[in-house]
Amino acid sequence: MREALAPALSTARTGMELVAFLRASPLVGEDLVFERDRSVGREADLEGLEIPE
Repeated sequence: MREALAPALSTARTGMELVAFLRASPLVGEDLVFERDRSVGREADLEGLEIPE
């Protein structure tokens, strides 16, 4: 399903555009559950990052 939705999702730049897409999609009326991984387990390479004073 992710592959089928990828073209439309990649063009949604705002939350409102995503909502409009979902309302016009064949998924209307389905019980969708969106979850987000809130872990901070990713490493970030900040070397060379310039921080303004």
